[in-house]
Amino acid sequence: MASIERTAYPRFPRTLTLKDLQTSFTPRPEEVEWAQGFARTPERRLALLVNLKCFQFLRHFPAVGAVPATVVEHVSASLGLQPVQQITYPAAPTARYRHHKAIRTLLGIKPYTDAQTRLLAIRLAEEAASVVDTRVDIINITIEELARLGYELPSFGTLDEIAAQAYAAAESALHRHIAQRLSTGQRKWLDQLLETELPARRSLYHQIKRSAKSASRKHLDLVLDQLEWLESLPDSDTLLDGVPATKLKHMANMASALDAGDMKDVGTAKRHALILALVRQMRIGARDDIAEMFIRRMGAIHKSAKEELNIIQARQRELSEELVAALELVIGIVAEGLDDAHTGQRVRELLAPHGNLDKLQADCEAIRVWSDGNHCHCCGSHSNHGVRRCSRWRRGCALSRRPRTAGCSRPWTSCSRTSTARPNGSPTRSTCRSHPSAGANWCAARQAWATRRTGATWKCACFPISPAICAAATSASKDRVTLLTFASN
Repeated sequence: MASIERTAYPRFPRTLTLKDLQTSFTPRPEEVEWAQGFARTPERRLALLVNLKCFQFLRHFPAVGAVPATVVEHVSASLGLQPVQQITYPAAPTARYRHHKAIRTLLGIKPYTDAQTRLLAIRLAEEAASVVDTRVDIINITIEELARLGYELPSFGTLDEIAAQAYAAAESALHRHIAQRLSTGQRKWLDQLLETELPARRSLYHQIKRSAKSASRKHLDLVLDQLEWLESLPDSDTLLDGVPATKLKHMANMASALDAGDMKDVGTAKRHALILALVRQMRIGARDDIAEMFIRRMGAIHKSAKEELNIIQARQRELSEELVAALELVIGIVAEGLDDAHTGQRVRELLAPHGNLDKLQADCEAIRVWSDGNHCHCCGSHSNHGVRRCSRWRRGCALSRRPRTAGCSRPWTSCSRTSTARPNGSPTRSTCRSHPSAGANWCAARQAWATRRTGATWKCACFPISPAICAAATSASKDRVTLLTFASN
């Protein structure tokens, strides 16, 4: 049974503050007038109003003994009655059911009946089970839809039973659907992954679950080897086409928590589906790790380039002062009012005492080049032993230049991402519309390498002067991936 604390099923809080009582359990004047017209005695009016306020708070009628004493005391004090801690009804349930019916009529709420509303709740739960991956989410969606349609909520046990049946049916249908796509050879291959190989005494399934310790350059070879091996496995995207991303991630997490021995105890259809989902998820994780390493390396290169630019600009401030001093002397010569021939001769002697202007021209050119603040000119000196000449990076960028999804020929430059809202206010999920099997970081890095490539020349997308190396800086959030590219020629 699912824990009620993890669901959105309405219940009384453990502690009701005075603000809670005044906000949610104080009868309005029109409600008091309505109760006076329906119930004759003060005790029945108190019971009627307590049930009314509790239903407005919970959207279902609690048991008489489950109503907190503070709520009964607050409502009785609001009516000017002597404070009591519990409402009472006669032994026969007729009066209580009559109050429930009157409250539903007042609020315009349709009752929950096993004959009619249960079928609606089952249909809502089945629809939710086809998208979400836990019973808690199924219960929450069913509660939200019943409230939206104006129905009274059933007991939590009833909702949990309906959600459990819908979840089991949806999982079985999903596993059968995936199993029907498998050929005999594919089923045999999936079963062989669980067989232990000697002398390593490790199965290929264990190798699929293996991942790098962290996304760092030190572990780059491990990630590249793992991704290269995963890419050599049969394609799983085609077999999992049409399965919601939430269910794929849930199945992958379930498979990663089981070892080969535990997987052998799982049903055949479910076992095959879990292994396929795990292979897909590990491919995505490996690609994202490579992209994260690449982005970190690019960030380090640009940081070093900015520091070098600051040093260069500091040195050139002294050079600028020398040129300004020379210009001041030229202005002084012109201000003397000599004829043009003598003025030109003195200026030439000042600027080129040895008859050569090369040094002066070089100084002016250096100031002009570095005055724009573009640190990308310095990237090449910091990347000679980094990304540009690193065979490991070239190997990582060569892996899966195109998605492995069968029939997909979209270039990575057309990659775009969309956000999918999850039920019950859960964080949104960013999914690539063109390449759903790729993670956010991988899409960003691949876009960076593929931006505006023409033949053998990389055209700069951001700056008028071509930098020395192609780099990427990625800013990823829940809803979008922002890409800043620097290209090289």
